[in-house]
Amino acid sequence: MKNFSTVVTRAAAAALVACVVAGPVQAAECAFKPNAPDQHRVVKGDTLWDISGAFLQHPWCWPQVWGMNRDEIRNPHWIYPGQIVYFDRARGRLSLSKPGSGDGRGEPPLLRLSPQVRSSGLENDAVQSIPSGVIEPYLTQPLVIEQDQLANAPRI
Repeated sequence: MKNFSTVVTRAAAAALVACVVAGPVQAAECAFKPNAPDQHRVVKGDTLWDISGAFLQHPWCWPQVWGMNRDEIRNPHWIYPGQIVYFDRARGRLSLSKPGSGDGRGEPPLLRLSPQVRSSGLENDAVQSIPSGVIEPYLTQPLVIEQDQLANAPRI
């Protein structure tokens, strides 16, 4: 087994080299696409990743889309079908409301439900019984029982 100080020295040197090499690397800038559409209607299955891919150069910049719309999108995992994300070119940002208006809510409309009683008759829903003569040839297990048991047994 190698000496502990040798292992620690090599690990420290490797960490230093990794920091020096990775230091000049910068994250890609989240810039808008020049041909970004004016609006996008959210459909079922859309994610902020999809929407940022439509408006920004890199789809992994979805936190920027969320950051620009924190008032309208309270939870990045919950965007709703029917919401429209507009690209407000005057302000250079994405918004869930039409450019110049502040009516984007980021939530579906509130629908209040109340309990209701449903009743339906059973007259027409009953299953018709099958005559015993039709199914007797398919009952193949002979069974010897008392007359009382037969009288009290359920009928098919």
